[in-house]
Amino acid sequence: MTSVPDRARVRLTGISSRAYEHPADRSALVALRKLTGFDVLLRRLFGLFNERAFRLTYMASAVRASERQFPHVYELVRDGSYILDLPDVPEVFVSQDPTVNAMALGRDKPFIVITTGMINLYDPEELRWVIGHELGHILSGHAVYRTMLLILLRLASRAAFLPLALALTAIIWGLEEWFRKSELSCDRAGLLAGQDLDAARRALMKLAGGAYLSELNPDAFREQAHEYDA
Repeated sequence: MTSVPDRARVRLTGISSRAYEHPADRSALVALRKLTGFDVLLRRLFGLFNERAFRLTYMASAVRASERQFPHVYELVRDGSYILDLPDVPEVFVSQDPTVNAMALGRDKPFIVITTGMINLYDPEELRWVIGHELGHILSGHAVYRTMLLILLRLASRAAFLPLALALTAIIWGLEEWFRKSELSCDRAGLLAGQDLDAARRALMKLAGGAYLSELNPDAFREQAHEYDA
């Protein structure tokens, strides 16, 4: 199934992340920043964090999309950056991984990682929504917190039996709680970037239920979401 929009997408010049930020995302981030020691830990963690080395990890183990490699992915990132009026087009790496996933990482120069599992599952307009979602994380400044969460999870797993792990638990829980709510904001950003409601709906349905789109029903899926809210 393909769904090519029958109209040109509108560039959202000067858009602020506040335009699509979900209230739950905003309140969770405010609560997170109030955690004792959070700001100190953030500064110290990124004082030790070598962003270049982190990026080089993906340079060595994934494929950087460009006009010559995964050009359709690269073009979607360029187009999404234009629609959301980002000052720079972020790098995007395609990682060989059957897991359906995408993420925005980094601090000073955020970049996007997309798995082959996600590329194989989604049609071009659904993938446009995914990329818009990740660009939303970058525009909102979320990539730095996502990176911090990954670093802390690794530290906690290596020091599972040390007091350090217990000290990190509250901050990790706070970051995980915020991260789930930040997804609500960036689902909206994906819709703004793609400007195709049907593609956004299909992408969410496939993310939950896989490639069997003929077995899925948008109305039933929406009713399930309303039941969860209730």
